[in-house]
Amino acid sequence: MLQKLFGWMGWPGAMLVVLVAIGLLGSAGTVFIGAPFAAIPIFDLFALLLAPFPTLVCYAGVALLAFLVLRPTLALLVRKCLVVQWTAWILAVVATAIVGIAIPRSWNAAAGLKVTAIQNRPPAISLPRGGAIALVEWGSPDNVRCQVLCLSLLLQGQAREVDVVATEHEPPPLAVLPGKRFTLKPNTRNCLEGMRDYTRLPMSKSPERHNDFISRDFVPVEYGECLESLQVPIDTAQQVTLVDWRRPDLSEDAHRPGFFGATSLMRTVTPAAGRPSVVHEARYRAGWRYDVPLFISPYDGNAGSGTYFSPSISISYFREQGFPDVLSRRHWHLLENSESIGKATAAWLDMVVAPGTFSGRHRVVSNFP
Repeated sequence: MLQKLFGWMGWPGAMLVVLVAIGLLGSAGTVFIGAPFAAIPIFDLFALLLAPFPTLVCYAGVALLAFLVLRPTLALLVRKCLVVQWTAWILAVVATAIVGIAIPRSWNAAAGLKVTAIQNRPPAISLPRGGAIALVEWGSPDNVRCQVLCLSLLLQGQAREVDVVATEHEPPPLAVLPGKRFTLKPNTRNCLEGMRDYTRLPMSKSPERHNDFISRDFVPVEYGECLESLQVPIDTAQQVTLVDWRRPDLSEDAHRPGFFGATSLMRTVTPAAGRPSVVHEARYRAGWRYDVPLFISPYDGNAGSGTYFSPSISISYFREQGFPDVLSRRHWHLLENSESIGKATAAWLDMVVAPGTFSGRHRVVSNFP
């Protein structure tokens, strides 16, 4: 009976049967060997090697069923047995692959996860020397500080005042927002003399220090003592405004398809006399989606409570193309010549701040608070 069946299926059908058998044996290893050790270092490598077998069973099983349907159907059209067997095998494998790709894509589309074109960030804008500028970022309104770009614009005379807004809610394109206005004191430059170093690289060469100054976009908190600050309502429609706002990812436990992750917003606002302000914006989203092609994730649990076999459709976290590095600030990219202004400020600070961890006027334990 089996000999007759395998003779009818031929080598193509037999290969699919063997794949199903291998998948079943491997899945048994997934259940009894991989699952208990999936969260244990070193042993988790075996769990990783065994993880694909449940998916193999599904794909090989579907291909085998498709083969068993196509084989007799094609036999009605073609008399040559070998041609029928291999044609049925090719069609079955191709159809299975198409289904494995099409199903998760359709589920992602149903969840609103449509592919969008790559967005370019807004073009850099210019700030007339001595003008005013507003910087909008994510954060608590109670913790607004003048950081590297703000300080650089003031010290280099590029801006007479810098308004900084921190908000945990997405800022509207043109709105009045509560913030803080920073300006120089008459003795700001003398005040900064002897302050602790602005970088964690006190012994490095100047280019490395200056690059670190810009990339970290963070200055010691006591630098703020040397600036005037005033709580004011800030009208982002009436002045040059740079928005680098990011909603943090709060969806790590959501594990369902959709744009539930972080949001990244870049925006520039340029006022125009007698006309509406010019707004350029790029928005990037993140969330969860089904993996393509379809994959069966075999494990669940964690190192604390233990892992176990619990097959489910695999989903993964993703970001839209163009989503920036969450560690880098983009205000620098939105303003022309901003990096040269920042490096000039770092070079000036090199001459006045105390290098290293300890400063003459502010004894601190670490380089940054």
